[in-house]
Amino acid sequence: MTVLTQGEIEAAILATSDALEDLTRDHAVAADRAAQAEADYKLAYFRTFLAVKGQGVVLADEDGVPVRFPKPTEKVAEAYATTSAADLYVAYKLSAAAADAAKQALFTRRARLDSLRTLSANVRSLT
Repeated sequence: MTVLTQGEIEAAILATSDALEDLTRDHAVAADRAAQAEADYKLAYFRTFLAVKGQGVVLADEDGVPVRFPKPTEKVAEAYATTSAADLYVAYKLSAAAADAAKQALFTRRARLDSLRTLSANVRSLT
């Protein structure tokens, strides 16, 4: 078992606080990227959806022959918009996952800081 001195604990608290500041900045950047990716995806989706609903869509049948759907159903318009914005959707979900991971790293670091504060209080009470 390792015995920590008050000075060692205080040094660990300072290092953890510095790391927490860095993680906070990282989370802010990740959250901004996630918000932008979500906006990009939704804008592309709804632009396509409205264009399909308003103007119809030309799709190829199984033989590759173009078929015009002048008044597509809601489901056809949703499917077309979803597939046309698929890459942006993937980017959005990945950036949201990165933002969530950054947030979880913050929670973990805060828990470590709380543990160090408890250790510090315990050492102070013994001296």
